[in-house]
Amino acid sequence: MRTISLEERSNDGVILDTLSGDFSESDWKILIKFVSHLDRAMECSLVRRGVPRISGMKWEAGEMKFNAASYSNAELHELLHVLRPLILHKESASFGAVRALLGRCFKNKRLSARLKELQHIFDHGQLAAYMQVSIGEQPLFDSSLLRTWLNGTQYHTEEEKAAAWREIEADLTTENARAIIINQLNDRLAALVLLGQIVRTITIESV
Repeated sequence: MRTISLEERSNDGVILDTLSGDFSESDWKILIKFVSHLDRAMECSLVRRGVPRISGMKWEAGEMKFNAASYSNAELHELLHVLRPLILHKESASFGAVRALLGRCFKNKRLSARLKELQHIFDHGQLAAYMQVSIGEQPLFDSSLLRTWLNGTQYHTEEEKAAAWREIEADLTTENARAIIINQLNDRLAALVLLGQIVRTITIESV
């Protein structure tokens, strides 16, 4: 069992809170695995050049257009490959598993609030805090859209999800769909990086 103590300080050095948590060896291995997976993800080509995100929206030729930098399918597939152990719920060192582990080991209100903020970014993205756009019953800035795409066309090929995605893509246009998908992946990566900062602080403290 490892006991880790951390101090949260303001920009001028004032101690805002003190955290203390106990980690079993299995907990520790999960944290190390998470950092390893995250380091690997940060080396992929699309991350190194900057994962595109939605930079603007406009009404053009009678339809909404989402602006985002272009990316190749090869770049997308590499990104999905390295993100798989981090974003799939059932993976042992996924975002969800590590978030739950930290909440369980520290039991701190300020940290719990921060972890909830990161979960919201991971699930819904940063745009969802300011706006929402829907096609029928489907909100676009929501984890359910990404799950439909992943389970219907990428990590799995569930026929029902694939059919649902074809309808969404037909309504959105392929260009808009690609912009929204890469924006959601950008937000998931942002949440992973922020969670990684917490995990790295914990693991460094034990050295």
